[in-house]
Amino acid sequence: MTSSTARLLLAVLMVLTVNFAHAETSKTFSFENQREETFDLENFLKETRYKTETQDATCYRQEPYIKNVCRDVTHYRQECQTIPAHQECHTAYDQVCHTENSYEQECHMEQGPQQCRVVVHYRQECHQEGGGQQCHTVPGDVVCRVINGENKCEKIPPHQECSGSPGRQVCNQVPYEERECTNGSSHQVCNQVNRPHQVCQNVPRQQCDYVPAEQQCSQVPYTVNECKDETFYNQIPYACKKDVQVPYEVTLKTHEANVQFLFDTKSADVHSSYTVDLDVKGGLTLTGRELDDSKAVAFVKKDVKTTAQGDINTIKAIYKVALYNRADLFNVNSKGISDVSLSKHSMSFIVNGKFDQARSNLAVKISKKGDSKFDKVLTSKQFSAKFDGTVTRIEVDLESLGCPKLTGLGIFNKNYDVGLKLKLDYSDVGEVLLPKLGEISVGANVAVEAQ
Repeated sequence: MTSSTARLLLAVLMVLTVNFAHAETSKTFSFENQREETFDLENFLKETRYKTETQDATCYRQEPYIKNVCRDVTHYRQECQTIPAHQECHTAYDQVCHTENSYEQECHMEQGPQQCRVVVHYRQECHQEGGGQQCHTVPGDVVCRVINGENKCEKIPPHQECSGSPGRQVCNQVPYEERECTNGSSHQVCNQVNRPHQVCQNVPRQQCDYVPAEQQCSQVPYTVNECKDETFYNQIPYACKKDVQVPYEVTLKTHEANVQFLFDTKSADVHSSYTVDLDVKGGLTLTGRELDDSKAVAFVKKDVKTTAQGDINTIKAIYKVALYNRADLFNVNSKGISDVSLSKHSMSFIVNGKFDQARSNLAVKISKKGDSKFDKVLTSKQFSAKFDGTVTRIEVDLESLGCPKLTGLGIFNKNYDVGLKLKLDYSDVGEVLLPKLGEISVGANVAVEAQ
């Protein structure tokens, strides 16, 4: 290897080393009690473009040649045959109809004959005897009336009516005759009535038609092996030039990030791991991971500033990480709330371990049979907390907070429903980075008898 070649390889290796050093887009490191960690990241927003280049290529031309080829070819010939004269017979149908009689019974009601008889009736006729009177003749009349549902008529003959001086009236029963008729009872009369109708049916018969002689022809295929010259082509390669689209990348934006971590360790045993990713748009993503046997809780505050100048985007990111031991934060909810007691004017209960009272608030709800007596969220200054080395006793002066006296009648009605929730607030330290958790709180709902 010549010295010039060696120098060229060394220069290439140096360029690759420099490019590799500046091409890191992600960084992962572990926290091992260092005060800070600083590193650089770089990423690029690129675009793929295409340019036309003329390159050496292989082209092909077609070179014809003649070859005699034999193959079977299908042809057709016409074949005919004479069909002699014959008769073609088939079944024909004729419609034959005849009249049939059909009798139906028809009935109607008829009135019976009228029956008449002469009936003698009597009427009273009176006249005056003595005294003067004047008489006049009253023409005859017919009077009809309904008797037992039958209309009966009476013929009154002409008679005299007299008036004058009063005298003695003499009356006699005078007979007269009247003809009375009644209708006979009605009865049903039925007769057989003929209703003729036509019935038709198809009667088969054999019909034969004469078909004269005729010639029938058809195309019949046959195969003949035929040989003939045919033209074929060979693909002959030759050197040529072709225009091709060659892709290449253009850097539109270069993102250069300087990342600094500042650690504030509040407890021991908080080993953890952190990863920062820089994407092609210049965005930074921070994730945390717990290491084996770690008890770390990490809060982070971010300060990210971006300065753009031309196609260079400069990013300055500072992450302030506060680290706590999990036991210092979560001992309060490891065993819950216990030993809740009520008196007339105060309340107390116990939580496990010790907590930062300045970061806490306490929600208290007291009710009796659904009737609310007290419902407030207390600040850290509205209750007291005393740690004895193992547990913390919390006491609340309910009277000073406006709660009514908690008591009943004699020994009855002293039971109350109590709801408690002790919550710790670390939002001023930063957002929770690890582990992923909800609020830090402990609560209880219990029934307590006021003492």
